[in-house]
Amino acid sequence: MINIKEITNDFPLNFEVVQNKLEFITDPGYLDGYDSRVKAGYPPDTGPELIITPLCIMRFDLETKEAYLDALHPNITIEQVKENTAWDLKVADDIKQIEPPTIREIEACRKTMKDAIEQYYILKPEWTTYLDK
Repeated sequence: MINIKEITNDFPLNFEVVQNKLEFITDPGYLDGYDSRVKAGYPPDTGPELIITPLCIMRFDLETKEAYLDALHPNITIEQVKENTAWDLKVADDIKQIEPPTIREIEACRKTMKDAIEQYYILKPEWTTYLDK
C-alpha cells in the first residue's frame, strides 16, 4: 500500500481519502521505493528531490528512495516533525537548520505570486464558466 502525503499548512502529514476521491496529486513519488518507479514505466533518474513542509525539508535516500528528515525550520524540533508524520521517519545524521527568509526574499516571493495571479487568465470570471463543461 502506498502512503499518500499532502503537504499543506495543516498537519499531520497524511490525509484520509474521502469517499474514494483524491483531491490533489502531483507525482507518484517513489512508489514502493528502490526501482519501483522505473518498473512502473517512469524514466530512470526521475522523481522528486525533496519535500518542503511548514515544519521541515525532507530528502530521499539514494538507494531506498525513502523520505528522511534533512532540515528543520526555525523553532521546530525533530519530535514535532515525527509526531506529525504518518510513518517512522528516519533522520539525517547531520540535521540542518533552515535560515528564515530575508525581507528581500519575502518581497520577491510576494511580487512573483502577485504577477503569477495577474497572468493566470483562466481564473478570470469570464473564463471560469468553461471550466465546468
